[in-house]
Amino acid sequence: MRSALTEFSTQFPDIPILAMASDPDHAFAVELVKLGVSAYFIVPDEQRKISQQIAVLFNDWSRKSKKKSWPSFSSKNTISGISSAIRRRSRLRSNAHKRSSRIAP
Repeated sequence: MRSALTEFSTQFPDIPILAMASDPDHAFAVELVKLGVSAYFIVPDEQRKISQQIAVLFNDWSRKSKKKSWPSFSSKNTISGISSAIRRRSRLRSNAHKRSSRIAP
């Protein structure tokens, strides 16, 4: 658990980690915080605090995500990083569709 928490908090420092336990253990809570845990809750006693913390985190995330400029995905050609194989396949399908629509029944 220690290595997983350390690795996660190192790789994703902007993502908060919430820990929940059924028994209060101050020493364990302190150890978790040292490993990168943002908050430590006792379940089921602190359910309201958990809900409030999640709401705060969600609101912060929502506010930050609105500030970012996200690419438009209205067309498959606007997706950044689309591979050449996908573009080729898309052109082949489009051309095949055009040819089949020209053939009279």
